[in-house]
Amino acid sequence: DSGGGTPFTGLGIRMGIIDSGIDYLHADFGGSGDPADYDNNDSNVIEPGTFPNARVVGGWDFAGDSYDGGNPSPDPDPLDCRNGNAAQHGTHVAGIAGGSGVLTDGTAFAGPYDASFDPSIFGVAPGVAPQADLYALKVFGCSGGTTLLVQAFEWAVDPNGNDDLSDRLDVVNMSLGSTFSLSVGTVSDTAAKNLHQAGTVLVAAAGNDGDTAFAHAFPGSLPEVLSVGASIAVSAAELQVTAPASVAGSYAGTEGSFTAPLSPTGISGDIVAVQPALGCTPFSNAAEVAGKIALIQRGSCPFLQKFSEAEAAGAIAVVMVNDEPGTFQMGGDGSSPLPGLMISQSDGAALLGAQGTLSGSLLRPPFTSDDEAFADFLSSRGPSLIDGAIKPDISAPGVSIVSANGGSGIGGVANTGTSMASPFVAGAAAVVRQAFPSLGPSEVKALMMSSNQPLRSSEGDDMPIAYQGSGRLALADILAQTAYLRAEDAPEAVSLSFGHIEALETVTTTKPVSLVNLSDAEVTYDLSVEQVHPLPGVTITIEPSTVTVAAQATSETIDVSITVDPVALGDPDPDPVTGALTAVFDGDGGQVPAPRAHLNEADGWLVASSGGSEAARVPFHGSVRAAASRRAVPFCSSEGEATVPIVGTSSHPTPVTTAFELGVLDEVDADLPSRIDIRAVGAATNYGAFDGAFEDVEVYFGVAVEGTWRTAAVPEVPTVSIEIDLDGDSSLDYLLIPEPNSRTSFAFADYLVARSYIVDGLCNQFNLDSCERTPYADRLELNLAPADELDTAPFYNGVIVLPVFTRNLGLTEDAPSFRYRARSLTQASEIDTTDWATFDVSAPAVDPATFAPTPGLPLYVGDEPVVARVAPETS
Repeated sequence: DSGGGTPFTGLGIRMGIIDSGIDYLHADFGGSGDPADYDNNDSNVIEPGTFPNARVVGGWDFAGDSYDGGNPSPDPDPLDCRNGNAAQHGTHVAGIAGGSGVLTDGTAFAGPYDASFDPSIFGVAPGVAPQADLYALKVFGCSGGTTLLVQAFEWAVDPNGNDDLSDRLDVVNMSLGSTFSLSVGTVSDTAAKNLHQAGTVLVAAAGNDGDTAFAHAFPGSLPEVLSVGASIAVSAAELQVTAPASVAGSYAGTEGSFTAPLSPTGISGDIVAVQPALGCTPFSNAAEVAGKIALIQRGSCPFLQKFSEAEAAGAIAVVMVNDEPGTFQMGGDGSSPLPGLMISQSDGAALLGAQGTLSGSLLRPPFTSDDEAFADFLSSRGPSLIDGAIKPDISAPGVSIVSANGGSGIGGVANTGTSMASPFVAGAAAVVRQAFPSLGPSEVKALMMSSNQPLRSSEGDDMPIAYQGSGRLALADILAQTAYLRAEDAPEAVSLSFGHIEALETVTTTKPVSLVNLSDAEVTYDLSVEQVHPLPGVTITIEPSTVTVAAQATSETIDVSITVDPVALGDPDPDPVTGALTAVFDGDGGQVPAPRAHLNEADGWLVASSGGSEAARVPFHGSVRAAASRRAVPFCSSEGEATVPIVGTSSHPTPVTTAFELGVLDEVDADLPSRIDIRAVGAATNYGAFDGAFEDVEVYFGVAVEGTWRTAAVPEVPTVSIEIDLDGDSSLDYLLIPEPNSRTSFAFADYLVARSYIVDGLCNQFNLDSCERTPYADRLELNLAPADELDTAPFYNGVIVLPVFTRNLGLTEDAPSFRYRARSLTQASEIDTTDWATFDVSAPAVDPATFAPTPGLPLYVGDEPVVARVAPETS
């Protein structure tokens, strides 16, 4: 849908691809199309006549092929790596954004681009902006990460280095990022903002960390950046089964990164389940598989090995049956001449259990802008960890996208991820800049977010805004736009974010939104609200509901208000897409359901209509919670048991109190961000009420900060941690960290846990990869109560409880005492550390757990007073 048949193709627009380089020798980018030219190319120098060319008109290698995040070796040749980094990632991305297209006969497509699109004539389809000038800004070597974004930004703002910024790039794409915005607060922030201010539209991938709150990646989480989540259309890869009738139908699938691309016409034949079922060794039924589609079950060996066995048996294609719900892109180091896709576990079970001969086709129908769009659950969820604002901003196709395959000369390959979705939007931004040359980067972003297709889940539920942003890219509709909406208090962000609202009583928050009329005539607009999943006690109102806006980029202000009645809100269930449970790995290769922490999200769209037709829309979002204001009444006890009343008010139906033996009180530090300014830390244990082995005893640490964090469970750089010293030498022996399920080895999830790390060598909070982790199965839920039983508010809070087994702190019955302290930090290396405190598991001075409503758990609900056992010497 390159402009929907319009004459706009990105002609004259300068578009940078900040990535692993571009294979400018590929026919998709004006190269010779001869793989030998790529194989014989020295990527450290520029061979005469190769670069720049008519399509890749400039660029620079800031990294060098040997760069892995350490010492760069820059050179003038930005040729994509011939190995590593997801098989020429930058080339694939560049092809989506602005490749010329390659015909099935291997020749480069020279246009015209305003004719009807016929996918059958292409081996590699044209990109979204096939006539844009491409710039290859290579910031990755052949392996590892990068710290070279600033250098690329500085080059993009002044390509020829003459201090005249008139040649700055119009659009840059960044199919890269650090999860949970882990690079925020660095010099990259400033450089990105400066590039935006200079006039460049910045586009970035949301990340592939899935359905986890705040997981959205940096730099896409910056308000100046147009961040992109991934969607999937009904035209994505599928298996169409024609027989037997009992299982006939269409089964959604995902192509592999290494498989031969599927075409709209597909490949057909009988489908045969291989023996052995996992396909890791030569097939015992190879004669039956020859000339047919092999049905193989996932597990035990790499995907490429299974495909190799299928090829050896003479199969014409492979259908892989997942061993868990859903599908994902099969990966591997290499390639296969066979096309193939993965289907879900349940779909595979249906086919494997069918009676009779299976027959069908593997195909990928041509994508059209009218296809029904669904969210892809690999896409990282928002909101932004930086400011709680809406992210991603927009969505685009990101599943089984065929684009140029670097080093192949003329070939294509299918890849999946937000890395593929982002260049769709970058190419669209180039087209929009050509069509609307007077608009600056913020206005381009606003226009592109004003007319898109809302996404749904495959079950038919509307997707939360924190998953989809403004919806799936609809370029033809965007080019027809004559109006847009954007928040006045955050014009770079565009979308309307109310942030987090905690309400002790009914409260209203109002924010202004601009409605801009780009047409040549005065227009009267009617304003309305579309909520995604309405919450009880939450209303959204608009004033005025009708507004007349003069012509030619003039605007009027609309006030949008959110009102929260906390009593009516109560403690609502999560929306049907988010759900009360999430799937986490069990540590043995399987998956189990786990209670999920969630935000109460009030979200949807503000819609402007004129003459009965929609003129513009903009997403809004806020998280809301019923609040409590309560405190413990001070007491003094000379007895072994003390009752501590909890007084105050609460609009939440089940307010929760936890109690600890106080370790350290800390003064306010005005020089620190309040979200890491620790005020108190304490400890408790279930030892007094526990009958089992000492190694199974649990210890609980409570930490309170002056301000509020969005989530304390941030991987890599934990917001809060507990440091353990076993022998009193002031050196660390263990760390206790809050995590979103697991920071390594397994997928992130909103199953929030605490896990301990053994400190040795270089291990610390900034270098957790150097630490030895305690068993995955020993992680315990934050805040002591399952999220589906009690709302302990792990998000937007300043209090957290971290539980741990004594065995995971190195404690024994003979040595139950230790020193501990709390530490908090930011990604910008701001740190707060308390003094040391001492705790004896077998003899706590104050024990608030033994007499608790649930013995051993220092957790009190509602108006229950805290009952503590006090040691005589501390009374």
